[in-house]
Amino acid sequence: MSPSKNPSQWGNEKFLDDAEAAGFLLGDGIPVMDGMSGSRIKRDGREMINLSGINFLGLQQEEQFVEIFCKNTRQYGLATGGSRLTQGVSRPHLLLEQKMNEIWQKDYTLTFGTGALANIGFINAMTSSFGFDATVTIDNQDVVFVLDRDCHWSLWNPLANRKLGSQVFAFKHNDPSSLEQVLKKIKSSRVIVVFETVYSSDGSVAPVGELIEICERYGALSYVDDANGFMIYGTPNRPFYQEYKALRRATFIMVSFSKAVGIEGGAISGPKEFVKSFEALRYSLC
Repeated sequence: MSPSKNPSQWGNEKFLDDAEAAGFLLGDGIPVMDGMSGSRIKRDGREMINLSGINFLGLQQEEQFVEIFCKNTRQYGLATGGSRLTQGVSRPHLLLEQKMNEIWQKDYTLTFGTGALANIGFINAMTSSFGFDATVTIDNQDVVFVLDRDCHWSLWNPLANRKLGSQVFAFKHNDPSSLEQVLKKIKSSRVIVVFETVYSSDGSVAPVGELIEICERYGALSYVDDANGFMIYGTPNRPFYQEYKALRRATFIMVSFSKAVGIEGGAISGPKEFVKSFEALRYSLC
C-alpha cells in the first residue's frame, strides 16, 4: 500500500484530531477573513477587533498608503522579474535601501522578500565558500556563530549542518554574562554573535547595549534581528529608547516590514564591504 493511502502511519491525522479536541484548532478549519488584515478584520461579514495581528501600525488599511502602492504597482509591476545582479535593481527598492541606510546610519542595505529570507541569506552568505573563477573567491567556512538560544528558527535552521561546540555556540537567553563566558572560550578571530531585539517566543526585550558592548570587547561582529522591534521604539518619550540608541552600534541590523509597517519584505543594513558582497553571494546560491 502506498504511504499516501495509509495516513494513520504518519501521525498527521491524529495530530489534527488531538489539536481540534484540545481547542488549538477549529473543527471547520482556519478562519477566513473578508478583506485585509489590520487592527480590525471582517469574518463572515462580521467586523471584529484583531488582537492577534502583527501589523501594529495598520498602514495597509490607510487609503493614502494603499493608493501609493497601487500607483507604483502599475509602473513597476508585481515581481522583481529577475536577479538584480544581472538585470539591475528596481528603483523603489533602491530608495527603500537608501532610507534604511539613513535610519540605521549604515553604509549599505540589501532588501529581501521576507525577514526570514534575509536571515537565511545572511547565514548562507557568511558560511559559504564560492568563486566566480579561480581568482575571484571567498571562503567563510571557518566563521563561528554564537546565538541567543531563543533565536528564531530562520537563524538556527541554516546552521543545522554546522557542528555545535566548534562552529556554533548558544548563550543563555538575554544573558550578557553567559555570552561573555562563551566568547572567552572561542579561539577563532571570525565570530558573529546573533540575537533579537524583541522575542516573539516570550515577548522579552534584549539588553541590546550590554550585548553589543561585549561583542565589541571581544572583537565579534554582531547581527541583530529587529523583526519584532522595528518602528515600535524611537524617541526619548517612547519605551525602549536606550535599546534603540544602542542598536545602531550593531554591525548588521535586519528588519522585517511585515510586522509594524504592514508590508511584505525584509532588509539587512551594515558595512558596505559585507552587505554588497551578499548580492553576489545570494545570486550564486540561487
